[in-house]
Amino acid sequence: MSARAPGDILQAVDTALEVSSRWPQLLLALGLDTGPGRPGAVLLNDALESRGFRRVLEERERFLRNGSDYPDAWWPLVAKEVAGREDAAVRDVVARLRVKA
Repeated sequence: MSARAPGDILQAVDTALEVSSRWPQLLLALGLDTGPGRPGAVLLNDALESRGFRRVLEERERFLRNGSDYPDAWWPLVAKEVAGREDAAVRDVVARLRVKA
């Protein structure tokens, strides 16, 4: 049995859902959810730049290796550039991207 209060459990689940949905929703909003491979920093920066934002990610690879996760440090950079806050919610980042599309 958990020693956490029900509100804490719900908050933890909500946070987990938010974090796990970041990249799928971002890729969809940037139009990078199709095609082979997993877009790397170069393609993400290209998509951001095409919508009027700065290139904020350190560019090393065009595609990430199979099974590679996006670095945790990338989300705050994208969120700050697009929504103005490093801790911006996915919905806020996606909404700003759709306005700029």
